[in-house]
Amino acid sequence: DQEAYVVQLIANEHSPLCGYSQALSYERTLKECNLKYYELAAKLGIANATFTRRMCYLEIDKRLWAQIDNKRNISTATAANLAVLLNKARKISKSIYDKTLNQLIAL
Repeated sequence: DQEAYVVQLIANEHSPLCGYSQALSYERTLKECNLKYYELAAKLGIANATFTRRMCYLEIDKRLWAQIDNKRNISTATAANLAVLLNKARKISKSIYDKTLNQLIAL
């Protein structure tokens, strides 16, 4: 039920979920409830820009996330910077993207 998803997300806004888990929860709600970003942001009472920044966690390759034990240590700003770096590398070429990703994984 759409309303139940949204109520749960609102409750999570005040809980200590890490940003990555929060983004996954938003993504699930967007799909399950067939909502647009701006619609969910409005239901949560947060600005569209804030919502978009929080979703940047999902732009990071899952292979990199698999190497991060404590995702709580990755701030929204760090996730946004990683997403920008990986997106720029992806636009250059697949080999540059793979090399950049592998270097990040090796850290």
